Amino acid sequence: MYCTINNIINDITYKTLCDLVNDENVNYDEINLNDDTVFGNRVTEQINNSKTEIDFYLNNKLIISENNIPPIINSIATDITIYNLYKRRFLSKIPQGVLNNYNKRIEQLKEIANGNVNIFNNTENENKYLINKTKQDRIFRY
Repeated sequence: MYCTINNIINDITYKTLCDLVNDENVNYDEINLNDDTVFGNRVTEQINNSKTEIDFYLNNKLIISENNIPPIINSIATDITIYNLYKRRFLSKIPQGVLNNYNKRIEQLKEIANGNVNIFNNTENENKYLINKTKQDRIFRY
């Protein structure tokens, strides 16, 4: 998973998250998002859906280790998960800000997939230029 329930709670309130998974309209005191409950499972399902969507856009062009997730992928996954949670519960009432964030994140995924954005913080290659030439391309024949 590229994000966690805590990442989502940092972006939206706990109460809002509870509203998004509370199909049964139970009291907030009865909702436990960290347990293996129906509420926690609903959030986890949308987190997994966001991972699937991110992997679809990156299309095996980048391999992301789940032990070392780049911060931008974590942010993208969080925003996509929030969008998916709204879409799942309130399809016709998705807030414009959530929709804008989702669209922005999809554009970022396309840029990453096209190689226009380096998501890995690699200071070793900081002053190097990447080229698409091989050693054979350097040989000039007259």
